[in-house]
Amino acid sequence: MNELAALGTDAKRRIDYVAFGTCVAASDPDNASALLKTAAGSAEERQVMVTMVPKYAACVSEGDTFNLSRADLRSALAEGAYRLALSQSLNQEVIVTGTRDPSKSVQCKQIESPGTHLRKSVCMTEANWAARERENEFQAKEDQRHFREYQERLQTCITYSLGGDGSRPPCRMN
Repeated sequence: MNELAALGTDAKRRIDYVAFGTCVAASDPDNASALLKTAAGSAEERQVMVTMVPKYAACVSEGDTFNLSRADLRSALAEGAYRLALSQSLNQEVIVTGTRDPSKSVQCKQIESPGTHLRKSVCMTEANWAARERENEFQAKEDQRHFREYQERLQTCITYSLGGDGSRPPCRMN
């Protein structure tokens, strides 16, 4: 910490940029990777950056201001993604100074890829993991609601088909 305090303003800003990039890359690795595949300054680059905006808030320390150009953001994400990849290959934890997450670190977990038997390493801050868990719970409840609605429509359809003198058209489920 003494070494960090002794650094000049520009060096501290650079460390904050990299920490921010690491945090964002950890919370949204797919879009971070997609961003790095776009042409710098392109409309596609801007679109991916805008898509990632919800991930930025958890990675900006409280009281700080967000003042990154597109080039700075791209650079921070590139270096952050590199540091995450390096930490995974060395099996080490990454310290993230530019995050509101009290843990100040990124946790990597092996997650099953949907529709496959493959697992991939996903790295996020503790706050990002908690947000993901809330999203998963909400999605599970939403899926249950859709299933109940489908079952009700199916029962109504079957009941409709069975009623009357047989002159009703067959019920089709959409």
